[in-house]
Amino acid sequence: MKLAMTGVLLAGGKSRRMGCDKAALTLGGQTLAQRGINVLTEVFAEVVFSVGPGQDRLQAPSAVPIRAIEDRVPDQGPLGALCSVLQAAKYDWIFLIACDMPFFTADGIRALAQEIGAHSQIVVPEQGGRLHPLHAFYHRSALPAAEQALQAGQRRMEAVLEACRTRIVSWEREERRLTNVNTPADCAAISGQEPSGE
Repeated sequence: MKLAMTGVLLAGGKSRRMGCDKAALTLGGQTLAQRGINVLTEVFAEVVFSVGPGQDRLQAPSAVPIRAIEDRVPDQGPLGALCSVLQAAKYDWIFLIACDMPFFTADGIRALAQEIGAHSQIVVPEQGGRLHPLHAFYHRSALPAAEQALQAGQRRMEAVLEACRTRIVSWEREERRLTNVNTPADCAAISGQEPSGE
């Protein structure tokens, strides 16, 4: 059974270090966008793209239409995307995942969802002392804290984690699931070849 939550593929970044659109990079015969959507649709009742203004062109094969939610305020990074998605999502809980994390899994998402408590607003994995807010669950009640941080000029996702009831889950054994690719070297290291864009 799919979770009555919204799965969000965060695909509005500038990809400056990569030099091309990371969502269109191909690994294992699929673009990162295609793979991300496939995993999210396996788990969630609603799946959306989070994109920057004018990026609603992003598409990936899916059995159901995938809605694009544009950032209401451009160039505010993941925090701006979080505010927009929490406002527009169908469900109160969302799972936010960056498109450049090619190894996240349906089982991993479901395991993290099991950590949501009655009073949780955010559930985020931690590995090696580092939090991963772009692989985390957020409740709509976290929206005021996110908007306040944005209005204060904060762009750090950690500002929202600190202001909300955040459950931190140790994932010391889940190193691969939290791997992301930011540069061509990162992509080559996990694929054995240079990345290709569509």
